[in-house]
Amino acid sequence: MKKAIVIILFAIAMSVASYSQCPVIASLSGESNPCESVVENYQANVTYYAGTNWFWTVTGGSYTITSSDFNDADIRFNEGGTFVVRLLYQKSGCTEVWKTKTVTVKPIPDTPSKPIGPSVIEELYEYFDYYTPAVSGATSYWWTIYSSGGYFGRYPDSDHRELELLFTTWDKPYYLKVASENECGRSSDSSTKTVWTD
Repeated sequence: MKKAIVIILFAIAMSVASYSQCPVIASLSGESNPCESVVENYQANVTYYAGTNWFWTVTGGSYTITSSDFNDADIRFNEGGTFVVRLLYQKSGCTEVWKTKTVTVKPIPDTPSKPIGPSVIEELYEYFDYYTPAVSGATSYWWTIYSSGGYFGRYPDSDHRELELLFTTWDKPYYLKVASENECGRSSDSSTKTVWTD
């Protein structure tokens, strides 16, 4: 009888010990407002035990998990929007545990429209205005100007969406492109506007 009681008590003790070995996720941390296309590291404050399976998942849009471990993951968000980062733990004999973190990703601005302005210039040494419609989320604009004679360079934040040009040479095509920019990066260039001096 005493032996049976000892065996039962031992089984109970082992069960309690096994349960006490269940994983715990205290918190999930990392950048809440990352930029599109930038790899961010997310960390979990965890109590981890051997035999635990872990799974990092993301919902809300396009993303890439570039590397992960039981307590951290490197994630690249491939577009702007709202995402939910989730870490799930599973272990035999334990209840599933998980933590989530909501992330709002800031996008790179869209490519601007083709520059608007005169296509044929009939007066030299006068200023002509060119502009592009506003792009949502853009904080500045970069203009590229070149001709068959060479590259004139980029002009950052030239009156934001507007640029004044003075033409000095006849019979040359000039080419204008514009890109939008914010803290997360720069868009690709717009389609090219060709300007003739005639």
